[in-house]
This record gives sequence, C-alpha cells and structure tokens, in this order.
Amino acid sequence: MPVFQTYFVWQFPYVEYTKKFKMEKRNLKQEALGHIHNMLLCGQLKWGERVSEETIAKRIGISRTPVREALHLYCEMGVFKRLPRFDTVVRVPEAREIEELFEIRTALEVYAVAEAIKYITSEELERIGAAIARLKALAENLRKSRSKHLTQEHTAELFIADQDFHMGIIRATGNRMLIKHINDNRMLTRILGNFRTSRFTEGNVADIYNQHNAIYEAIAKKNVERASTLLREHLRESKRGTVTDIKKELDRMQEDNMLNATPSFRGY
Repeated sequence: MPVFQTYFVWQFPYVEYTKKFKMEKRNLKQEALGHIHNMLLCGQLKWGERVSEETIAKRIGISRTPVREALHLYCEMGVFKRLPRFDTVVRVPEAREIEELFEIRTALEVYAVAEAIKYITSEELERIGAAIARLKALAENLRKSRSKHLTQEHTAELFIADQDFHMGIIRATGNRMLIKHINDNRMLTRILGNFRTSRFTEGNVADIYNQHNAIYEAIAKKNVERASTLLREHLRESKRGTVTDIKKELDRMQEDNMLNATPSFRGY
C-alpha cells in the first residue's frame, strides 16, 4: 500500500478549465496540476485509466514537460502509478486507505471545530453561513427540478459549498499546519472516491445540508460539545458511505475482471 505524500494546499476551483490563467507569468506546472486535479474530481479520470501527457498538454495549451512534472507528483502522492508499458494510469485504491484517511480527518476536524469556536470572528461565521445557504439552495433546486442524479454542475456546486464550509471552520483556528493537513486529506479522499458524488440524489444533498446546518448552528451558539459530536457523526456517516461504495465498486470491477485488465486508453 503506498504512503500518501502531499506537497501543496489545493486551492483550485471545482470547474473544467476552459480559459488560460490571467497572469503576467503563467505557472505552467501549477496550471497542469490544477487541470488534472479538476479532471479527477469531476470523474473524467477513472480508476485504471491511462493519463495522456500529450492530450492534457494540448487541452491546456502548454508543453508536455510541466504536465509530466505534475503527473510525477501525483504518482508520489499515490493517486497515479507508472506502468512499464502503459505509462501513467489512475491507481485503484484499497478500501482500507479511505478508512485511514477518514480516521485521520475525523481526529483533526473534531479538534479543529473546538479550536475554531474559541477564535472565530463574525466575518468567518458569516462566510460559513454563506456556504450553508448555498447548500440549502442546491437542495431546494434539486427538489423542485425532481432531478434523480446530480449533473456535473450540481456536483461542482456541492463540492465548492462543502469545501467552503469545512475549510471555513478550519481556517478559523488560525493554525496553518492544521489547515494544510486537513485540506490535503480532504482532497485525497475526494479524488480516490470521485465516482461516488455523481450517484448522489436530491435526498443525499438534503441530508448533507441538514447535517451541515446543525453543525453551523452549534458553532454559532459556541456549543463545543454539540458541534464536536455532530461533526464526528457527520464524518462517520461519510466514511461509512464512501467505504461501502468503494467496496461495491471494487467488487464490480473484480467481477468484470477489470482490476487486472489492460488500462483503458480513452483520450485523457
């Protein structure tokens, strides 16, 4: 089992890159990292699929060198792996890895919410509340539209609001190392379980909103015990659902004989 290593705090928006960064001097490696990151989160790169340096470089409009460097970092993180004949492919994770990531995340976030309540400002609380409002709006829009599953746009809205909520709490601690480690952990969990969110329904989003809102209200009332308990329960439920779905997906792949099959060569 590979050991996850992390080198940067992800700050990329959860959208498909369609425009070049508007910078006086483009950071090509960071741009490649962001593009690949979004492809993973949007489910465009699936377990076992080949990752093409050439295709990604053409999409962004850069040379292959920064893309190669970005892929190398993902390999070191344990998200991708290199095969002798098939170049770079998306690694198939083990369910135990997700369990371990959630165990670490739960310990850190439960500690963080207690610390955040000590130091949170009205402006920080307001930003967390704005994330809650976006989750509520998304749940209501899905209910009205009677959508059975989330579109890519819905998934993007859900991810951004969820990220802003959780990281808003973490940032309120003022602990920079805590912010980095939790954010890296969250991104790895998202990337390795990226197929799951697209299967969410309106009911799932409504449940997510209700859980987040209860945590927000406890924070606003500075009720450390209740906020910690609710957050722990929320992460425990997320862990249970994610691990269950990953095990089912691995069983399906085993039945289809995909785990030992030749990597897919879709155009990525």
